Amino acid sequence: MNPNGWHPAHNLSLPQAVHAYNVRLTYAKSQDDIKGSIAPGKLADFAVLSEDIFHIDPVEIEHVKVVLTAVGGEIVKQ
Repeated sequence: MNPNGWHPAHNLSLPQAVHAYNVRLTYAKSQDDIKGSIAPGKLADFAVLSEDIFHIDPVEIEHVKVVLTAVGGEIVKQ
């Protein structure tokens, strides 16, 4: 594993990666009107993590656990 990435110029920041996997992915799938962000009228699909990934060492992100998952506002895993 290369901690700086194979092509550092192509690396994404953590906020860019989270945005890409949420907002941009739903846009690419033409589902951004119902998914991709928590907003009135959209499905409440989200996961609660054991740590705030924006405030820990990025190397530790792989150890973060999902503690709750909701799909359409209903808890499906706790």
